[in-house]
Amino acid sequence: MRWLFLITLSLCSILPALAVTDDETAAANDTETPPAVWAWPTTPVMPMTVFRGLWTPMYRLDEATAYLSGASIAQGIDPGFPYAALQHQRLLVIANLPGAYFTPLQRARIKTYVAHGGALLLLGGFFTDGATFRNTLLEEIAPVTFDATSDRQRVAEGLIIQPGPDAATIAWPTLNWAAKPCVYWYHHVTPRAGAQVVLTAGTAPLLITGSYGKGKVAVFAGSILGEAAPGQTAFWTWNDWPKLMSGVLSWLTQGQPTTASIAIPLRDINTEIDKAMKRTNGVTRNEMQVIESYCDRPVTTAGVNRLLSNLADIKCDISELVALNLFLQQYHQVDATCRISIKALVHSPYPYKAALGLRLLGALGTAQDVTLLTQTIETGTVPAEEEGNEDGGLGNDLNPEVDAMNPAEQAQILQIATADGICLTGAPTAVSTLKTLYARLGPTSLATWNPAYPRQEEQYRQTIFAALRCGDASAADESITLMLRAENLLQVLSEFQSKVASQQVAAQQACYHLSLQHQMATGFLAQVPETVLPALAARLARDEDPRLYSLAVQIFSNRTTRIPPPVLVTLAGSRLPAIATLAKSLMR
Repeated sequence: MRWLFLITLSLCSILPALAVTDDETAAANDTETPPAVWAWPTTPVMPMTVFRGLWTPMYRLDEATAYLSGASIAQGIDPGFPYAALQHQRLLVIANLPGAYFTPLQRARIKTYVAHGGALLLLGGFFTDGATFRNTLLEEIAPVTFDATSDRQRVAEGLIIQPGPDAATIAWPTLNWAAKPCVYWYHHVTPRAGAQVVLTAGTAPLLITGSYGKGKVAVFAGSILGEAAPGQTAFWTWNDWPKLMSGVLSWLTQGQPTTASIAIPLRDINTEIDKAMKRTNGVTRNEMQVIESYCDRPVTTAGVNRLLSNLADIKCDISELVALNLFLQQYHQVDATCRISIKALVHSPYPYKAALGLRLLGALGTAQDVTLLTQTIETGTVPAEEEGNEDGGLGNDLNPEVDAMNPAEQAQILQIATADGICLTGAPTAVSTLKTLYARLGPTSLATWNPAYPRQEEQYRQTIFAALRCGDASAADESITLMLRAENLLQVLSEFQSKVASQQVAAQQACYHLSLQHQMATGFLAQVPETVLPALAARLARDEDPRLYSLAVQIFSNRTTRIPPPVLVTLAGSRLPAIATLAKSLMR
C-alpha cells in the first residue's frame, strides 16, 4: 500500500492551482437566478450532502449526527447544482477531495449557497491539497487561505490535538481531552483575519471556523492517515471524536432560516408556463427546455398538472435524470386532479415519460392504480386502454439512446419505475407479485459494477424495496444489504471522479442517478409498515458497519407513528454504539 500512497501523493502534488477567473466567468455566465428567499427544510433529522473521497467513513460523521437526533446524509447532488436542490441541504461536506473535483460553475453555486445561509465543512486528506483550492471561489469563502504548493505536513511522532484560543466558539459536549488524540498528517493553512482557531495541533491551527455572507464555513486541516505509536490515540479512533464533530455540525447549522420560520409560497405557474411554451414556436427542443426549467421549482398542484400536461404533449422523451428529479421534487403535490395528465404519461410511447407517469400513479394509489401497476411490473408493458394511444412511435431526435433502446431494456425501465410507484402505494396486495419477481431476478455481482449502473441490479433493488414497503418482512435483510451495496458503489464513483478526469462528467451523472435512487429508497424507509420493523431492527442490531446508522435514522427517527417498545429494545442492544444511542434517545 505504501507505493500506492506515494504515487497518489505525487499525483496530487502536481495538480495545478485553478484560476479564479474560471470561477468568476462561470458565475457571471450562470443563467439560473438564485432564489429571492432562502430557507432550509424543517425535518425531524438534518438533511446534508457529503461529497466523499477516500476514507471518508473514518471521519465517523454518521456517529456524530447521532448526538443531533440524526441526519439524512445524501452522497450526491444534481451535477448542475440547481439552487432548488441546494436548498434541500442544510450542510455540504467536502471530504478528502481536490478543488478540481468541482467544475467552476459548481464552485460558484456553492459560494452562492453559503452566502445565503448554507453551511460548508471542508475535511482534510491527501486529495484535499490546498493548492487545488487556491484562487478558487471555495478559497474565497473559506476562513483560511491555502498555500500555492502542496501543503501537506507529516509529523510521524504525532501532535496532540488541543482546544485552541477560540474553542469557546463551539458549545462542545464534555470531551475526554486526557486521551490526548493525535494527528500525524495535516495541511498548512493560514487563518484569515477574524477567523476562529478552535483546535490546534502543537502550534498549527487545525479546526478553523468563520462566516461568509449569511452562512458558515469550517475547515478541519487534519488528515486520516498515520500510525499511532503504542499508547497513542489517533484522533479518528478517539471515543469522543464523534462528539467533537457533533459540536462542529451543530455550530455550522445553527441560526439557518427554515421553512417553519420563512414561508416559501408555492407558485401557480399555469399562465407563466403557457406563455413560455407559446414562445417556443413549437420547437421541440425549446419546449423541453421550458419543462426542465420548472422541474425543481416549488409549484402548486395546479402548476404540477399543467407541467405534466405540457410534457405529455411534447413529441419526444425526457432524460432519465430529469424524469427522476421531477418525480422526487413534485410528487408530494400530485392529487386526483392530475390523473388525466398522469395517465397520458403512463400510456406514452416514450419510456422515460411512461416511467415518470408510473411513479406518479403510485401517489394517487387507488385500487385501480395498484392493479395497473401490478400488471405492468409482471409483464414489463403498460396494459392498453380502450382508446389506445396514437402518438406515432418512438422517433426521438433529442434522445437518440431511446431510439436505440431494445424492448427488453424498455421493459426494465418500466418495471423499475413501477416498483417505485408501488412503494408509494404500500399496497399489501402487491407483495405476492413482487416476491415472485425479485426471486426470479436475483442480485448481480459486485464484480460487474462500473460507472454505468446495471439495469438488472437497479430492477432487483427497487423491487425488493417495494416488497418491504408493502409489508414483506422477509425482504428486510436483503433491503439493508442492497442499501450498503449502493453505498459501496457511490464510494467507487466518488473515487473514480477524483482520479479519472476524462470521465468525470459521466461518473458524476452515474453517481447522481444512483444517489436519486438511493434517496427514493431511503425516503420510503420511514413509511414501511410497523409489521416489518422487528425484522429491520434485528438486521441493524447484529452488524457493526457504521453505515447502518444513517439507515436506522431514516427508518426510525422520521416515523410519524409510535415505535413499538420491543423494537427499540432490540435497537438499544445494537453492536453499533451510534444506533444504540439513537434507540435510547427515541425511548425518551
